[in-house]
Amino acid sequence: MVHGNNNPPSPWLDSIGEPNPSSDASFIEYLRWMRLQSPNKSQNALDSAKMLELLQRIDKGDYSVNLEKLIARTKKLAHDWFVVECPWRIRVGGSTAPESMLLPAFDSLGMPYIPSSTFKGVARAVAKREGICAKEIRRIFGDINPETSMGIVTFLDAYPLPGEDNRGGLKPDMANAIWTWDKNNQPQYKPNPNVFLSLLKPNFVIGLRKGVDCDDDTLQKVKQWLLKGLLQGIGSRINSGYGELKLGRKDLNSLPPEKRPKKSTIILRVPFELQGQLIHGYQRINWNWNLKENNWEAKPQAVAEVRPIAFRSMLRYWFRAFALGVLPKKQVRELEILIFGGIEPKAKNGLFQIEVINSNNYPKDHHQDGILILRQSLFIEDRLKSSLSKLLNSLTWIMFHLGGIGQGARRPYYQRQGNPTHRGVDLIPKPQEIKPDILQNNWKLPPTPKEFQVFFQQQLEKFYSALGVFLQRRIDYRQPRQDVVEATAHTWLEAVDINCEILVIRKASRDINSINKPYPLEVLHKQFHNLESNNYTTAKSLCGGIKKESIRNGDDIDRDVIASPIWIANLQKYQVVTVFGANQDPRKEYLNTIKRSITNSQNNFDCYAQIFPIQDPKK
Repeated sequence: MVHGNNNPPSPWLDSIGEPNPSSDASFIEYLRWMRLQSPNKSQNALDSAKMLELLQRIDKGDYSVNLEKLIARTKKLAHDWFVVECPWRIRVGGSTAPESMLLPAFDSLGMPYIPSSTFKGVARAVAKREGICAKEIRRIFGDINPETSMGIVTFLDAYPLPGEDNRGGLKPDMANAIWTWDKNNQPQYKPNPNVFLSLLKPNFVIGLRKGVDCDDDTLQKVKQWLLKGLLQGIGSRINSGYGELKLGRKDLNSLPPEKRPKKSTIILRVPFELQGQLIHGYQRINWNWNLKENNWEAKPQAVAEVRPIAFRSMLRYWFRAFALGVLPKKQVRELEILIFGGIEPKAKNGLFQIEVINSNNYPKDHHQDGILILRQSLFIEDRLKSSLSKLLNSLTWIMFHLGGIGQGARRPYYQRQGNPTHRGVDLIPKPQEIKPDILQNNWKLPPTPKEFQVFFQQQLEKFYSALGVFLQRRIDYRQPRQDVVEATAHTWLEAVDINCEILVIRKASRDINSINKPYPLEVLHKQFHNLESNNYTTAKSLCGGIKKESIRNGDDIDRDVIASPIWIANLQKYQVVTVFGANQDPRKEYLNTIKRSITNSQNNFDCYAQIFPIQDPKK
């Protein structure tokens, strides 16, 4: 549709004479014509919306002819070739496009692939880890020091099978570093979504070729090293579910059991369901004409996707929150990087890997499900394996019982009349299917809030006990820190410290308009709306918000996007409410409203128990 002489904003250099690339044109061809970001942010500049629109055009590409030719070449050159499957996404190598967008590796034809050097490095690393002597490694793989040696096995570049999309799985992806550590070791909430490209569920054909002095036994030995390494993941972000490659079923079944590569040890396996706003990846863009503003307006639509990295990010968040309540910030940052990995101040792999298998998306039904799996990393020391397992078991339990994941994670799932009609999210474990079996009873909800309080505090004891092993000292979590950040009406730290309060609540709602809304959420929304019209600053300090405002009444700060300091999880039998900065209004008054209502209730069903801070039973 055209309004006047204006077409929708264009991502191309020549917005009037837009190119019409062939369907088999690679994404590299698109880059030749992409508009760069303009400093004046004019309508013709490339912004994130136009970037997303450009990425959507990948869906029209057809690389099948080129990919099939390249795969046929691999099969012809290789003495042994096999197919590996990626259960989720992978991004290996590559470069940076306009707007610092990360790209996977493309060959000279613009086809996505994995360079042969990657496979050589993976196999070599496994051989070294298995104790193969340096002389033998040099003989097989070659080296450039002290003098050039070619090695006796040649690794070939690997190309993806065209797949159903005819593009080898090339798809837009999104990374969003929501939390960062500043120079003062203070965690900062700064959502920073970045669009990039990765390959979704591709199958690669990998080929190995014997050199002059290579026999069949050596070639098969190298293949086994390679398969072991691929199973642990290659490329970037492997600890977050990216990059795992496993043998296709046909090739796997052809190997004797003792030669089939095995994954690292499973720590925990939790089948789950999500109901509500769900987990999303990148956004699709539709352009609509805004009559009021008389210009084009980008309307993003999030694409639902069960993403392992979302679970890792949430585990990391709750680890940070509970550790900050008892440890100095610098020490928390160091432990977080040790356990979860990171790139600053220097790259670390982390001590565990995460994946989600058998995932399903039902966005129309506002439903997702899958199986969350946590595994030991290859880089963990033996002395830490038991403690890591205990820490992650308790931390995962805590995550499932304090909130959701993905969009709307801080609110329970409910329906309403306005748009959007579905808000919040419930993260629901399936206790009867959890592995190891011995853990299943730990995931069955106690019948009453008082029993849940005791059970939750037992999980805290396990978490802090395991954390103490990493520090080689005992942590007294019953005496949380008071000097992390002084909470005020408008400032707080998302830490389970002396200023934080966690309650488990059971109360029947009497509002006929809130039949889908748990009582703690009903109270929160009522107080927010009462404050919103007269004092948005205070309302924002209760529920969070996106409108920018300045505070000059004692706290001389500017606030942009603020995450809600209140988490509410609906466990059906009861709700769990976590409040940061709970010792200051308006959050203190919110909790007092709930407590008064339950205390004054004539209904024996209504009750609450304080999970944190842990109260002295003698008092």
